[in-house]
Amino acid sequence: MSRQSDAAWSLRRIELYADGMEDADDGQLSIADRLLNLRNRRENWRQLLPRLYKYPLSTTLWNAYELVDGVFAQTQNWATVNSSKGIQFASLPSRFSPGTVIQYENVGFAFRDFAMDPTQDLVIYMQCDDLQNVHGTHVVLHIRTMSTNKAHPLGKPHSSTRHETLTMTSGVIEGAVIQIVDDVVGFMSWCREESKLFIWDWRRGKLLVSEQSLESLDDFSFLSPRAYVLSRPGRHAWFRVYSFSSESGPKLHATLYLPLTRADSTVALIGIHTGPFTTSGTPPPSIRPPRPFRTKSDARVHVVNIDFLHGPDPDDHRVQCLVIVHNRTFLSYIKESEEPVIVQWDQWGRENTYWIMGLTGSQWLRYVHGERLVRLHRPTTESSERISEIQIYDFGAMRGPNKFMTKEERTERLFLSTQELLIDSVFPEPIHFSLPCRIIRRQEARPSLGFMVGDDLLIGVKRSTFSTNLDVYVL
Repeated sequence: MSRQSDAAWSLRRIELYADGMEDADDGQLSIADRLLNLRNRRENWRQLLPRLYKYPLSTTLWNAYELVDGVFAQTQNWATVNSSKGIQFASLPSRFSPGTVIQYENVGFAFRDFAMDPTQDLVIYMQCDDLQNVHGTHVVLHIRTMSTNKAHPLGKPHSSTRHETLTMTSGVIEGAVIQIVDDVVGFMSWCREESKLFIWDWRRGKLLVSEQSLESLDDFSFLSPRAYVLSRPGRHAWFRVYSFSSESGPKLHATLYLPLTRADSTVALIGIHTGPFTTSGTPPPSIRPPRPFRTKSDARVHVVNIDFLHGPDPDDHRVQCLVIVHNRTFLSYIKESEEPVIVQWDQWGRENTYWIMGLTGSQWLRYVHGERLVRLHRPTTESSERISEIQIYDFGAMRGPNKFMTKEERTERLFLSTQELLIDSVFPEPIHFSLPCRIIRRQEARPSLGFMVGDDLLIGVKRSTFSTNLDVYVL
């Protein structure tokens, strides 16, 4: 390697690290071209000047959808009101390829939900019987490839279809989520006053976590392939950080409390959402063409959706907030040699959170990817039906110049100092927070119901879930 190319290689590594990125699976580009693409990508995100593609959906209704690694998947062909038989995987347009589509009219069974990881050519379908069965619900997880709809070759050969089975014994399931991280899949369900959490090693067919009588919880989110966080509502709302291993069950490391509310207020809901996890693997070309870099798994934030209720009639007095916590904050409490710790808000929250009044502006998930959060804002003007405002909150905030900028229909601000939020009806004292954040706003004259975000794209959802197309903005 020449001195010049060695310098370019070192510079590219530094800039990848600064952007929370790492090399991916496209070995065709030179180091200089990779560096140029990285810089163009960074500037495109800061200027919010994407190229627009229209993506026509092949169906107008679906039970479930997912966006992972530039692949948008949607269910098709309803089997019942709550289940489907078919699925479509669409590699969305990017700066490197026009996109591809794989479609299965019938995967062989009716399923209610699914999770996927294109970097492992992996899709896991959740098949279950009547969720309203008071005697228990039988859940089957089918482990398949996205590219062929066959049993995944790395899955434990449990049977001819290679699936994991689980019987829920506490009756009616009110809700459930499924998440994949590397070699594990997590399944959490809510059954009236209790929650259940199961985590499998899908490659070895081994159950690693089985928590079947958890106190009333709202949500869980993976932090890594061997760690997760749980959330519980109430006046003394908290997060709990756990690790686990193939040899032992979950280990509690820390309980992190949110600010204590007023006596007549409480946290009614505390949900957690983060971007999808992927591996360093290379998807089959039929799933997604190669690309030069990707977001690092640990360069991520968790977006906490909180509903506060207050007053004599709480149903009429609701305050909603987003609280952003970086993944590294939760992971910092995982220390094998120490006993579990209890951490009050003033010991951790001020330095490690960012608060936003209101929610994301839509009911669509995948509004966070890596260290970026996308929100929809509709200006309250006569022309608001013809305008959407895209808001990007970037928590890798040291990227780019540290100054306020306004240009045409775009504004940019960087926040590095402590901020204050007053919610007198909920908290007796102001909330102070100082997680660095850059906010970029841009008006878009194509109204959208909401936005999703990926490595190098934004997706504008048109009208409602009955929409026939998506606007794909490539950066």
